[in-house]
Amino acid sequence: MKILVSSDIFRMDNYTAGKIVDQVSDVVWSKLSSKHVTVPDHDMFLDIAVKFQERWDFPHVIGCIDGKHIRIKCPTNAGSLFYNYKLFFP
Repeated sequence: MKILVSSDIFRMDNYTAGKIVDQVSDVVWSKLSSKHVTVPDHDMFLDIAVKFQERWDFPHVIGCIDGKHIRIKCPTNAGSLFYNYKLFFP
């Protein structure tokens, strides 16, 4: 997880700041997730799949991951096809 607030402000190293963020995130999740995060049931999954089909024309999809910043091995002779705005070939 990227720490958005500089750990230098609080005079601690990045490892310590990261551990604090992990611990706080775990507590927030354990206290609030049951009240504010719903687990989709069968009908909700079907509704999500229908919406993906209608909007994006992808059948049987219930979620997606934007992977444009995941570094992958660039295929041979791909040219600029796999080049992204983060200035690397993923």
